Amino acid sequence: MKFIFLASFAILFLGCSSASLTSTWNRTKQASYNAATDYVSWTPLLGATALYSTDYDTQLTNYIIDKQFLNNDLDDTFRSLNSYETYLSGLFIQDASYATKGKRILSEVFAFQSSVIASDTLNHIDKRSPDNIHYYAIGSQHALGPFAGSAMTRRNVAQLSIPQWSKYTLNSISYATATASALTRVQEQGHSFADQLIGASVGNFIGIFMHDIFMLDEYTTLHASVYNNTHYLQFNYRF
Repeated sequence: MKFIFLASFAILFLGCSSASLTSTWNRTKQASYNAATDYVSWTPLLGATALYSTDYDTQLTNYIIDKQFLNNDLDDTFRSLNSYETYLSGLFIQDASYATKGKRILSEVFAFQSSVIASDTLNHIDKRSPDNIHYYAIGSQHALGPFAGSAMTRRNVAQLSIPQWSKYTLNSISYATATASALTRVQEQGHSFADQLIGASVGNFIGIFMHDIFMLDEYTTLHASVYNNTHYLQFNYRF
């Protein structure tokens, strides 16, 4: 799966003409800009930088570990609730066609899978966990995946024809489950608080980027298929 994703992006950016690159780059640049300037991308990143540069990350992490605010047995439940809301919010949007609806759901699947790859990549950073057992503490899927989901939920909710207070409520629930998922791993001493802020930042970037690069272009398509009990996710990107 990792190879498929990496190869797809390599073909996407290297296998086209210079004229095509201009069109492709403009859309990719806009999606990247939207993701990077989103406040949930840069605010946690600044917070993590401040905590890493001081001893406050250790102090705050130890405080969360001592207090145990949440039930650690619910860590995967929080993740599941978060992803369910992402998919359901996408289903309730009045898209122009079933093809657009399918692309929306598949873009969400693509974002969640991309967060797994990002987690594996961040795990190559030599960072010790609070329990001093692991040396790959930054790449937490309990932060990356849910915050990618919350970013896409926020994009979906903005398109729903519901009162504004309902939109605030749905977004609050989504970010509450994402935060709870990330904090349970801090309580379990798998990651520090600043580690999870990094995960929230990168996850949000992935969610916004994947939504905007696929859903803001009506000619870009996504397809899912199964062959010999293997699942494939394919996309056609307009150059």
